[in-house]
Amino acid sequence: MKKKKIADEHPLKDFELNKSQLLKKVENYLINELFVENGDKLVIAVSGGVDSIVLLNLIYQLSFIYNFKIIPAHFNHKLRGKRADDDEKFVKSICNDYKLKCISGKGDVRQYAGKNSLSIEHAARVLRYNFLERVAHENNCSLVATAHTLDDMTETFFLNLLRGSGITGLCGIPKKRLLTKKVSLIRPLINITKDELKSYANKKGLKWSEDESNKLMNFTRNKIRKKLIPLIREDFEPGINEKIQRTTSLLSGAERYIKDYVAELTEKIITNRTSDGFAIKLGLFNSLDDFIQGELIEHLITTKYHQSPLTMANIERLKDLSESKIGTIVDISKDLFALKDRNKLIISKKRKNAQRRIELKKEDETEFTGMKIILKEVKKKDVIFNQSVNIEYLDYDLIPQRLILRSWEKGDVFNPLGMKGKMKVSDFLINNKVSILDKKEILLLSTGKDIVWVCGMRIDDKYKVTNQTLRYLKVEIIPKVQ
Repeated sequence: MKKKKIADEHPLKDFELNKSQLLKKVENYLINELFVENGDKLVIAVSGGVDSIVLLNLIYQLSFIYNFKIIPAHFNHKLRGKRADDDEKFVKSICNDYKLKCISGKGDVRQYAGKNSLSIEHAARVLRYNFLERVAHENNCSLVATAHTLDDMTETFFLNLLRGSGITGLCGIPKKRLLTKKVSLIRPLINITKDELKSYANKKGLKWSEDESNKLMNFTRNKIRKKLIPLIREDFEPGINEKIQRTTSLLSGAERYIKDYVAELTEKIITNRTSDGFAIKLGLFNSLDDFIQGELIEHLITTKYHQSPLTMANIERLKDLSESKIGTIVDISKDLFALKDRNKLIISKKRKNAQRRIELKKEDETEFTGMKIILKEVKKKDVIFNQSVNIEYLDYDLIPQRLILRSWEKGDVFNPLGMKGKMKVSDFLINNKVSILDKKEILLLSTGKDIVWVCGMRIDDKYKVTNQTLRYLKVEIIPKVQ
């Protein structure tokens, strides 16, 4: 890799000859493990704590060799009042010393946590990463660097172990992962201890701000940090960090193998994909090993909804659901639920019961919830039955000038084509084995009084084309692409 020459008058001109061991270690990890390239643009998350201050210092030095473009970013969680505001000012001051502009953001973590039924730590993480993602996109950066350390890896391992996490959670913090399709999250300090960072900071005379929330004992992570790990170090294993690093490395290797197998299974076992969810074929699912069932559920939900790893309790509840009565529902989170439906296990977002509804002219073309609806008169020679489930032909003269396209409701009835007498739409859907997940997508074309078409399924016998029909109305729905 071509290195940038440092100007003779630059204060760092001699540092290549006097690199600290830590700088060499981070440089090697960045280039040979994380594959950061010459000229890359990096957003660096800077909280003001010693970890992020050292990260900024190290990347800043390396930027003069590898021509990195650095954008420091600080997120104010608004958890500590004036102290949080002081931290923001402190970080901006440090960045100014490096002649770097710091981009800052704020978010009310407590309010967000309450609104979304999340822990304070989880809510802070969501808002922080949303902010970093936004900064990366707005500044055309392909990398976001955070200052997670080997100590953080150990804490996360025990945190997920105590939560009852599966193998994914026990793999710890990945050194690199996709934040979005175009942005990668990297952890240049993940194999370095906090003690190494503090030693470096003290030796270099760096200033940092201690986050008071790290001293609070009401957070589970802080209890692990302040109580559990010191106890293990003192009474059981002084080198616990290195042992956990080795364990997570082995588990990560196993996880990669399992993920490949689960990815193959996914294509065979998933059906009824929608923007809100999917269904798992229970015949194949129940034939799988108990462990693979859990890994499959974890993979499907975390991949589809970008959620944190599920607890073992949640995974067991979902596995048990496959043996439950039809119609049994289990909450996965505030926004997700699972439902047993005949031969399928449905996973879906919770949708508010807002009714979809639009008025149409007798001859019309419009867009509705991502679909295109076309109503037009056609000649008899253009009538081709069974062309598509999304195309129907009606007796033009029986159709009023105004129609309504809407969601189906309980109590809706119609006379299905080819049958005698009325039938509830709900019963019709059950008889045709429409899954509960798909039922939410069913629309009706109505005159306001009568149902003309259960879209994609059956028209009302009253509006069918007969030998007496003189004019023909073609109704076509072009579904949205999933």
